[in-house]
Formats: sequence, structure tokens, C-alpha cells
Amino acid sequence: MVVIAGLMLAASATVIGPAPAGADVTVVSGGAFGHWTKVGLFGGPQVAVGPLPDVRLPATGAEQPLTAFEASGSAVYGPAHIFGGIWPATGVDVAPPSGPTTVTTKGTLGPRGSVTSTVDIVQRNPPDPKSPGGFGPLPPTQGEELHATCTANETGATGSVRFVGAVMSHSTTPAGEPLDEEKLPDNPPPNFTRTGILTNVGDRYRIVYNEQFIDPDGSITVNGYHMYLLGDIAIGDSIVGQVRCSAKGNAFPNTPPTVRVGSTTVPPTTLPPSLPTTTLPPSSPTTPVPGTAAPAPIGDSSGGGGAGVLLAVAAAVVLMVVIVAVLVNRRRGVSRGALPHDP
Repeated sequence: MVVIAGLMLAASATVIGPAPAGADVTVVSGGAFGHWTKVGLFGGPQVAVGPLPDVRLPATGAEQPLTAFEASGSAVYGPAHIFGGIWPATGVDVAPPSGPTTVTTKGTLGPRGSVTSTVDIVQRNPPDPKSPGGFGPLPPTQGEELHATCTANETGATGSVRFVGAVMSHSTTPAGEPLDEEKLPDNPPPNFTRTGILTNVGDRYRIVYNEQFIDPDGSITVNGYHMYLLGDIAIGDSIVGQVRCSAKGNAFPNTPPTVRVGSTTVPPTTLPPSLPTTTLPPSSPTTPVPGTAAPAPIGDSSGGGGAGVLLAVAAAVVLMVVIVAVLVNRRRGVSRGALPHDP
């Protein structure tokens, strides 16, 4: 009985005893942005737009969320609207901008330290019939809402993406309208990949929804979606809704190049708005061979053709007169020879 009582006491102590303390989080890293593109057209240089809005977590962390906001966003390259919002039912000829976008990040140090980052792109409220918001345009893809989040602590990291009313098109009509539309899952699995083509111009693309990069140390980068523009005209990348979380101080090699935060001006481009056209030089005049001249057509407005005809007729008349005169003279000679000689 004493032995059994001792074993029960030991088991009880094991169950109610404190769990071993985890490693302290001493450095945190995190961030989020709404959209970033880097695209070149017609073989021109690739120009970056964004990341906007953009927020970054200092290494010492921030207990309260750091927040950045953009009421509307777009990335336009010549005639190509790479990023914007949902097409309204009627009333506009160009794709409107995206909806309100909010990005946040926060992190704490210590034995229970962690990092959380979020992106939320939504529709306008109150509704705007000419600019609904959300993300787009379609083709290639659009949706009413996009929500991306990640969390990291000393044990690892997780991330997820949620869409509302999202679709993509696999092809287009000759007029550029979307064809072969596919409704996307509200909660796509990691690296949910689709491909398509803008049939009217021949541009190909690959879109990875809920794209995730998890590093060996437990850091994570999640993209709401990453569109790879494969050409022939537009070549580059478009990332919408990126979140980054690390409790290890990871530098996030997948983060796009930094640009000045707060800039809302789309960088100017020198790319042509349409396919270049080639102007052929005027045809060279034909050089006549020396000593020759092309005959002027009859009825030429310069009068050269009429003069030639008159000269030819006159020459023919003179020639006929000469021939008649010669024949008459010869006949007279023959007649004279037939007469008898005078005594």
C-alpha cells in the first residue's frame, strides 16, 4: 500500500507540474503589403510599383499592431492594367482601382513571443457602382475580398488565405472578355496553381493562390496570390496580399525590393502604349537609262503626247506627197520616150 501510494503521488506530481519553459524569442521580424508589381512590356525594362501599402516590424517588436492603409490601389503599364479592382457592371471603359486595403503586423519578445501579420482587401462601403473595390481586374483574376494572415512563435509558423467571391479566367474572347471562368475556393490549399492565356494578345500567365514559402528556421512568407506574367508582351510578377512572420529574425529573402513608403505615384514608363509600327520609306523614283526616255501617254496633261501625234501625221503627209511626186515624174519620163523622134 505504501508503494502504491508513492506511485500515485509521483504520477499526480507529473500531471500537475509546470511544463518546461520554451526558448525565449529574442528577435522578431514581420511585415505585410497590399500589392507589388514588377513588369516590363514589349521587351522593355521591368518597372516596380509598390509595395503599397507597406508595414514593417522592428526587431524589438511592437505589442500593438502597426498599421498602414490605402483607400485604392492600381498598377498600370501602358495599356495593361496589371492590378486594380473589380469591373463594375456598366459605366467605365478602364479597370477601376482596388478596394480599401489594410495591412498590419505586431510582435512580442520573451518566452511566449510571437509575430502576426495580416492583409485585408475589401469592397467599398458605402458601395460605389463605378468602383466596387475588391481586387482584380478580370481577366486574369478578381474577387470581392482577400484576407491573408500568418503567425510565428518559437515552435514554428503557419499561414492561410481566404477569398470571397474570387474567380479566374483561363482564356479570353477576341475582344478581350474573359472565357473559361473558374470559381476559386474560399480557402485554397497552399500553392493552389492555375494557368491561362489572354487569347486576344497571346500573353500567358500562371497564378499561385495562397503561395507559401516556409524556411527551415520556421519563418514563413504567404502571398494571397502571385501572378507570374510569362509574355510574350507582359513579363514580370504581380504579388497581391503578402504577409511575413518570423520569431527568428529572418530577413525574408522573398520580400520584394523596398520602395519609398507612402508613395502613391505610379512610376512613369517609357514603354509604348501599343505594338510598334514600322513605316516603310517612300518608293524611289525609277532612273531612266541614259539616252532613253519613256514615251508620254496619249492625252497626257503636259501636251507632249498630242504634239507627237501631230508631228507623225505631218511627216506621213510629207512622205506621201514626195512619193506621189516621184511616181508622177517617172510616168512623165516613160511617156516622153514613147513619142516618135522629130526630123
